[in-house]
Amino acid sequence: MLRGEKRATAGLKWSYEAEDESLPEIGQLSVITNWNGDPQCIVEVTSVEIMPYNEVSADFAIEEGEGDKSLEFWRRVHWEFFSMECADIGREPTKDMPVILEKFKIRWKE
Repeated sequence: MLRGEKRATAGLKWSYEAEDESLPEIGQLSVITNWNGDPQCIVEVTSVEIMPYNEVSADFAIEEGEGDKSLEFWRRVHWEFFSMECADIGREPTKDMPVILEKFKIRWKE
């Protein structure tokens, strides 16, 4: 994130609902810390979109900046992660499960 490679993140909408958590909103600010809890940067949400897992694009995978940045990598690791989240909340993962796609920019960094 601090190097500018990660400009987005994805979350399972069902998990937000199960935890009665508010969805991210454009303009929302978050403090990102290191493992010791020291602030490293502040990010601002610039875009929020909800779409089925199987419709997430290769462009979004690049913006999320993980692994080799391919859509194949994104789908594999997110399927594994979302499947675990589904098990925790008593849902079955599906190819069309709703995913929250959040884009952000760094507003301040250490």
